[in-house]
Amino acid sequence: MYQNLNVKVLSNNGMLEKQFNKLWKYDAMVIFNDSSNDEEIKDGMTIDSNTINFKSLFSDVENKYTSGINYDTVRMYLDGVNMTSEKNCVNVPGDNAINLYDAKLSNGKHSIKVLVRDKFGNETTETRYFTVK
Repeated sequence: MYQNLNVKVLSNNGMLEKQFNKLWKYDAMVIFNDSSNDEEIKDGMTIDSNTINFKSLFSDVENKYTSGINYDTVRMYLDGVNMTSEKNCVNVPGDNAINLYDAKLSNGKHSIKVLVRDKFGNETTETRYFTVK
């Protein structure tokens, strides 16, 4: 049985930034921020530091179709490279979060992406593009 996938991107203060719907079996929410200064990372923003802490929060709504998040498949990609198995990347299932600490980035354009799957195998991703100056 299918339902609408309702993906919400929220700022750190809980304000809705972006929302879209698809016909799917999964409902997720993903938040990105630079946890060193607790500022949400938005597409196109400029960050004035070459060392960044990334944090992404995600959740699954509770309803009769919910299977729950498959924490073993949560992934974080920095510039297209899967960082999940790196020592400085920590998946925190109890907090529905994945963190990447002390990422050293050169000046220029970069991307951060998180992939989340439910226990049925349905997935959602969220990507942000930013510039380090």
